[in-house]
Amino acid sequence: MNNKPLLDDLQLFCTVVRKSSFAASARELGVSNAYVSKRIALLEETLQVRLLHRTTRRISLTESGDIVHQWAQRILDDVVQMGEAVSSARAEPSGLLRLCTSSGFGRNRVGPALSALALRYPALEIELELLDRPVDLIGEGFHLDIRIGAVTEPNLISRRIGRNRRVLCAAPPTSPATAARTAWPTSPATAASSSANATSSSANGPCKARKARKSPESAAHSRPTMAK
Repeated sequence: MNNKPLLDDLQLFCTVVRKSSFAASARELGVSNAYVSKRIALLEETLQVRLLHRTTRRISLTESGDIVHQWAQRILDDVVQMGEAVSSARAEPSGLLRLCTSSGFGRNRVGPALSALALRYPALEIELELLDRPVDLIGEGFHLDIRIGAVTEPNLISRRIGRNRRVLCAAPPTSPATAARTAWPTSPATAASSSANATSSSANGPCKARKARKSPESAAHSRPTMAK
């Protein structure tokens, strides 16, 4: 058998068997009697067997036709189940999702969002790593990397998912004596020459004090970027 039967012809054949009539099958399918007869003849030619006994009053299956009918029903049922499985997979995510992001943004923003995602899709297994360093997505096996700032790697696809706003704040002197000996900056431009200290927090330790070395901006804006 050089040619394979078409699914549409198998479906039509099963309809003819169920209806026991070419005319009734044609009415149900919205085609002509001649079309039904032609497609059955082509199916018989493809399989190289006679499928139906035809008389003026009724249609019945041959022995080969009965075998073909059983297999056709299984094949068509499998096709339906395949479509349902694909639709279900599209509708509800499942499997492993590995992603990474920076420590602070991951704890404050990404972590809570992923917790809600896991509750919504229980079949989805999520692994989040908080890394304050450049990440090789392919080499380290990550699917997504949520970054603050631009993506420079030309082989990655990036999408902007939101804005992250950072604000530089300063506290007033705690005493007149401190105010007298400290040159407090009056604008971002004068901060470079100030003796004031700035604080920074670390993911692995407590806050540390350091001298302000260069002029900061009064407010910095960056964009969280999702790279994959």
